[in-house]
Amino acid sequence: MNKILAFIILFFCFFFYASANDKTKIIIDTDGGADDLRAISLILSSPKFEVEAITTSDGVLSPEMAFKKVRNLLCSLNCQGIHTACGRKTITDPCFCRKINEKIIWGDSCIFPDPKFFSSSALINQILNETSMPVIFFAMGSLTSLNDALLLNPENNEKISKIIWYNGSHFLSGGFNYESDTTAAINILKQTIPILLVQNKDNSPITFNEYFLNLYNQPDNLIAKNVFTALSSPEVLSVIRSGHFKLWDELLPIYFVSPELFSEKKSGQFITEVQLLPNIEQQKIGECINKLLTTESEQNIVFNKFPMASGMYTTDFKLHTDSILKKYGEREFRAGVLANELHGHLGVYAIIGVKMGIRALNYFHCDIDELTVTSYTGNTPPVSCMNDGIQVSTGATLGHGLITVINPETDHVMAAFYHENSGIKISLKKEIVAQIQNDFNIIIAKNGLFTDEYWHQIRLLAIKYWLEFDRNKIFDIKNYSEL
Repeated sequence: MNKILAFIILFFCFFFYASANDKTKIIIDTDGGADDLRAISLILSSPKFEVEAITTSDGVLSPEMAFKKVRNLLCSLNCQGIHTACGRKTITDPCFCRKINEKIIWGDSCIFPDPKFFSSSALINQILNETSMPVIFFAMGSLTSLNDALLLNPENNEKISKIIWYNGSHFLSGGFNYESDTTAAINILKQTIPILLVQNKDNSPITFNEYFLNLYNQPDNLIAKNVFTALSSPEVLSVIRSGHFKLWDELLPIYFVSPELFSEKKSGQFITEVQLLPNIEQQKIGECINKLLTTESEQNIVFNKFPMASGMYTTDFKLHTDSILKKYGEREFRAGVLANELHGHLGVYAIIGVKMGIRALNYFHCDIDELTVTSYTGNTPPVSCMNDGIQVSTGATLGHGLITVINPETDHVMAAFYHENSGIKISLKKEIVAQIQNDFNIIIAKNGLFTDEYWHQIRLLAIKYWLEFDRNKIFDIKNYSEL
């Protein structure tokens, strides 16, 4: 009966996820300023956006330097599957702000997939060619990359529902982003694409001060913590305290989720000037930033609220619920609980499958039901138990036809995950496989196989591994070209 109940719960959860996935598809173009770091981080944190690509253009940083910083950010956030590409140079005399922005560390470098696209324009057109629904273009620098793309494929302007562009000039024909590539700006402003021109141009525009910086001081939020660390060096803090940094490009996602904080004025058939309201309280903007930074909890169909309190769980597990939640978050906790209820016992490889599935979702920055999986675990326990964890964590279930299980041809514990036109193979590191097998052998030698004490020790081992195994450290990830 417990298995039937768990199956029903999973069915309704999967059905809800499939129907509730209503993200806005966007392409981001950035010139690598500190405000872009904040803007991109807010976008990646919010469940409202599905980032199709991040491209770079010349401006605050060179496109090559901005490209490196974007990739380092995605590495630090474990989102290496988001497509990236580098734009072309347009500036011969960089702004004075380039020096300080070059020193801001967006994240740590890591092994990153080779880019499929070596120019921003090529990547933008590829995304637009393949999309079945309109895309919003968030422009955080010049309009070079978008203009280059539309010069090559002018018909793709119909695939862009709107452009949200920050340019802080009092005039349409001015401002840093406009002047970074005047020709591109003139061409795009002539397009029949709706353009929302976001500005913070009052006599005393709101600065990015320590109040706003401290909103990112959230140790348990990876994205927020990364921004806080990047902007907390003594040199950057000095610039923040000087009042130089304003609320610039982060106003793009803020406007998208809280348009009531802005005024709008038409400046032509397709151009709307969007300006932050005068005398707006910084706490109002802070509330919006917190809203963007706070990932919405998964909603439920059967539960009023998914049980998170330790008192709801068995004696041996409740000792660790708070630690697991704090270390790995609600998504992994939920999926782990549901997978093991479905699985019928607390299993090591069921937990491994949960962690692998969520690692894949993070890699592509996608949601449940958006992956197709080929599992190379076969149907022989204990390794095949990983399939239960993968199905629950990703929504790629047998019922949805999104997972295929084949017999392994190697001794690797792995699965292939596909999202749109990209694929990766995720395998459990060999030393982790050896550790698990050694611990299994010790349990079998002491307690026999499938005895009551065997299952008790496996349960304790599963809890131990759940707490100790970090999904961002126990797997090897490689590109997989057989799409």
